[in-house]
Amino acid sequence: MPSTASTSRNRFATFPDTPSARRNLTRLLRETTTVSYTQIARVTVHDKSWVSRFLAGNGLISLGELLAWLDQCELMLAKDVAGTDPIGEDQALLARLEAALSALDTLKSNTLEACRCERECELMLSLIGLARVGLEHLLQRYRSAPGM
Repeated sequence: MPSTASTSRNRFATFPDTPSARRNLTRLLRETTTVSYTQIARVTVHDKSWVSRFLAGNGLISLGELLAWLDQCELMLAKDVAGTDPIGEDQALLARLEAALSALDTLKSNTLEACRCERECELMLSLIGLARVGLEHLLQRYRSAPGM
């Protein structure tokens, strides 16, 4: 006959206090809020209070439930690839920033031609100018960074 005594197994997992665990939790929380606790509850076959309790560290999750959760949030587990080229990545980012600035210049000239009224034109040019200032700041920051 099976024992009716409670098991000594700890029903609550201990949260590791590591930078990667904190990043993973932050990402899971952020992505979960974009799809809602109700949707996560549905795919894990629980209610939204269970989702809340789990995220507070008061519950365990099965592998199937975790995979359904990640799938609902469109998250994939991936390890940082060793040997990636941060300089190459930075150069790609710089090229994208420069392309965005060029696109803003094109948009500015097209806006001047397409505006139907002066207020609309001023608003569009102001928004383009604001975006340009932000992109130029990022570009300058990356260009002046060590190793660039």
